[in-house]
Amino acid sequence: MVLITKEEKDIKKSIRKIIDTFEEKLDFSKGFFLKPNIVFPVSEKSGQLTRHKIVKGLIEVLREKDNKVKIVLAEGTAAGSNPEENFRISGYSRLAQKLGVELLDLNKVEHTKVKWKYGTIQLPKLVFEKTYINLPILKASSAAGISGAMKNQKGLLKPNMKKGFHKLDLHDPIAQLNKTIQPDLTILDGHNFFNKNILISGDNTYEIDTLAIKLLGAIEPDYMKISRDIGVGNDDFTTLGDETGDIRSTFKYQHKEYKKVFRIRLWSNPRACSMCRFLFHDINTFPPNNLRYTILMYLKLLKYAFTGAEIVFGSKPELKQKYKKVICIGDCTKKLATEKGYINIPGCPPTKEQMLKYF
Repeated sequence: MVLITKEEKDIKKSIRKIIDTFEEKLDFSKGFFLKPNIVFPVSEKSGQLTRHKIVKGLIEVLREKDNKVKIVLAEGTAAGSNPEENFRISGYSRLAQKLGVELLDLNKVEHTKVKWKYGTIQLPKLVFEKTYINLPILKASSAAGISGAMKNQKGLLKPNMKKGFHKLDLHDPIAQLNKTIQPDLTILDGHNFFNKNILISGDNTYEIDTLAIKLLGAIEPDYMKISRDIGVGNDDFTTLGDETGDIRSTFKYQHKEYKKVFRIRLWSNPRACSMCRFLFHDINTFPPNNLRYTILMYLKLLKYAFTGAEIVFGSKPELKQKYKKVICIGDCTKKLATEKGYINIPGCPPTKEQMLKYF
């Protein structure tokens, strides 16, 4: 069962409806583990993070049901990023303090081994010890096409396993992870793509993403097809809640082979992990604590913005070369760079010093 709620102003009204609908599946006695998406050290206004109002509203509604309920907020941030920096810049450190809840780095909590297709995988014990609510935000992904309920669970993993997912082509591991573990409840925020405060909720991540992709009019990612084949969920689910009507915003999702900024083209693929992709996650956002690096990188990028450059990430990279200058980022691209005579910036991921030296 999937529930759609839409409220233009009062997001808590939607969340109350969600909790009331799924309350029988929620064990308040265990306490709650809430997992938002806090993947990069950027503002929530970037559209990359779960909005504060979703987390705040949910905690307040849970406390309305039980004012003594224990709640933990936790996330495993993108491989290569600094969790403390992510939490601070995103405003989640301040939000957690204001709400009086713990904010944990999932890389540091106790884990347990669980069997899955590829042997064993380590998952946080919080997933099993508490009632687990998954809080993704629907967004485009250069690696997976669409990031929603299913992909947000990748944040449960330790950094090396996150990298391993990309070496396994990402899509099958995402499907297998969601076969291995399902949240007790998922509340997907559709704010990036829809005019109203659309929340899509349920107890099966595949069903939630299926409905989101249908509403979005997007091409189904490979991990959805695999999930259907291995029985993560099925398409014969009930949809309840508000009539969506014309909810799509003026922005239309369209998967692109590359991201373009002036004459710079960034080529990624499912085998490119966030450690390298984050270096160009947002071409206008560089590490805020290093002014020298920021200025020098801007100058270098400005040059390529006029002359043209192909920037490539991930193992077995694919590109359709237009510009003479090709820069291969990270150790995964070394083979291509060697074979074709391209520039390779070594590292996993490259350091700021390496970026400045070779870029």
